[in-house]
Amino acid sequence: MKRLWIIIFALVVAAAVFASAAAADKPTRIEFAVTGNSVLTDVCAFSVNVASTNSGTRIDYVDTSGALTRIHVHAVEQDTFTANGKTLVGIPFRSTSSSSSTAAAM
Repeated sequence: MKRLWIIIFALVVAAAVFASAAAADKPTRIEFAVTGNSVLTDVCAFSVNVASTNSGTRIDYVDTSGALTRIHVHAVEQDTFTANGKTLVGIPFRSTSSSSSTAAAM
């Protein structure tokens, strides 16, 4: 009999956990693309032009009240370096970051 109550209790707790997760609003997915240009003057004896492209996805997670609880960002950046008539295209690199509600509120 005690085992039956333990199983029932475990099922009730599991149902409450899944219900609270399901009650939160759906995450908001935001696609982004950013480009930028800069000139490096202190790396070489000559100036190097840098063209950067950064694209990816930001996903905002909220709780049932709509308060932001987590941010997840996945991005890909590729840089192109130009100097003295020569061009070097860098290999794309990926980054992923997440922050919790305390960091998201800042």
